[in-house]
Amino acid sequence: MTEPTAWIAEIGITRPNGTAETLFVTDTPIRPFPHNDPDRPNVVYRSRLAGPPSYSVGTHADLSRLAGDVGAGQLELLNGDGAVSYLSGCAIGTVHVRMGREGQYWREWSAVLTVRAEPPQPTLSARSAGKVTLPLYDLRASLDSDIVTRTYGGGNVGAVGYDGTPDAGKGDTVPLCIGRPLNVPGKAVNTVSRTWQIDDGPIGSAGTLYDRGDLANLTLVGTSTPAAFDAVALTATQYARDLSRGLVKLGGAIGGDLSMDPVGRTDAGETAATAIRWALTKRGAGSIGDTLASWAPSATIGAWWPGAVRYRELVDLMARSEGAAVLPDALGRWQVARLDVPSAPIDSIGEGQILDIGVDDQDLAVPVWQVTVKGRRNHLVLDRSRIAGALYDTDREVWLKEEWRKAVAKAEWVKARWGDDARAVEVDTALTHQSDMEALAARLLTLFGPRPDGTPRRSLFVVVPLTAARLGWQLGRTLHLSYPREGIADDMLLLGMQPAAPSRHLMRLRFFG
Repeated sequence: MTEPTAWIAEIGITRPNGTAETLFVTDTPIRPFPHNDPDRPNVVYRSRLAGPPSYSVGTHADLSRLAGDVGAGQLELLNGDGAVSYLSGCAIGTVHVRMGREGQYWREWSAVLTVRAEPPQPTLSARSAGKVTLPLYDLRASLDSDIVTRTYGGGNVGAVGYDGTPDAGKGDTVPLCIGRPLNVPGKAVNTVSRTWQIDDGPIGSAGTLYDRGDLANLTLVGTSTPAAFDAVALTATQYARDLSRGLVKLGGAIGGDLSMDPVGRTDAGETAATAIRWALTKRGAGSIGDTLASWAPSATIGAWWPGAVRYRELVDLMARSEGAAVLPDALGRWQVARLDVPSAPIDSIGEGQILDIGVDDQDLAVPVWQVTVKGRRNHLVLDRSRIAGALYDTDREVWLKEEWRKAVAKAEWVKARWGDDARAVEVDTALTHQSDMEALAARLLTLFGPRPDGTPRRSLFVVVPLTAARLGWQLGRTLHLSYPREGIADDMLLLGMQPAAPSRHLMRLRFFG
């Protein structure tokens, strides 16, 4: 098939009475699917689509900062007869869009989108045909909800309970601990029993305990069950922990701020990949795709949030820590796109296939001369008045006063050649080892800096015929782009895609490299 002959959409809806159903629509009249179709036997698609959806998806909103993005667009339904006006009172769920031709089985139609829709927007007019517009967002929009929903109820009675009090902690969100964060203060959940919470648990370890940044020198008293932890009697130089609930209890007062180097949730692992898979599985939006399932980076990460945090914040932070993007494909499966210097192209686009070409993001064409990767975060920054006196004028004091450690990669010759136009970029990560930060900084400098021959990298868009094969290209992969009249014969990263643009038989692709 060289061009699509029809577009179909399946729109999940829930009526006001709670009945769930699917609306099957097409932009071109087609016969029902065959009776022997294994997936959609005899299903009828009504001619209601005003055309293919307008929709654009990319790996990043800001590539230089590795800032995440959300694919967005809209789908229009014809409503001149008012037949779909009822959608205004319905909750809209997942929308699946495919393209193909009449006579094919449903599974032979090419998947284009699996997205979520916002509430319908009807067009009301006495002088023109009505439409109902569905705003569309890819599944990354479903990550804009809180990971932890439990809050403290303030129900402590003296030394009993770990729920805060009406005056201290009530209504606060329980903290979240992932990987191996450094110098975490925890959340004081009972000041009478001197108990702190790191996470709802189970966690791997409370780690080393610090008093004002120095070793607390407390002795651990083992407790085998939550009940034993609740009842344990501690001396002033002892502490206990309940890993199943992420709790730490001290036997006596210490000199100042308590902090720890914990090992976080046991089900979330200690790498960006395991943390992302945990978060996406917990959220339950889409499924884990093959590239994300097999992704196994070795760098250790660590992050701690004292209160509410959204799934998207966690996923974006972890993806940045590996110089990658995590996004859903056309079937709603989460995939990973690790950004690196373009190599090993999966396909090519020649001059004869290009109907239009131009600069996509002029800022990206200006070379980067310096990359700063921030990591090894100190989650409890202290000034000298809160630091143990034994640490004064030591490296540890310096460490405690700064929130981030930095790894900086530079290309001074780029700064000398491009002057003030040369860019410097900075990326926040959850990395916990300096060597991993340095490796990421060097990789990003190579990616965003000039090519090996000294020429600036390009940020381009091209318009090509829309084909099923091109719809199957995963973002982040390398393609070879050839356009001799502009001296272009380069391997480039595919970073964005807009099907059916600027017309139904074309597509707009975005490249960098």
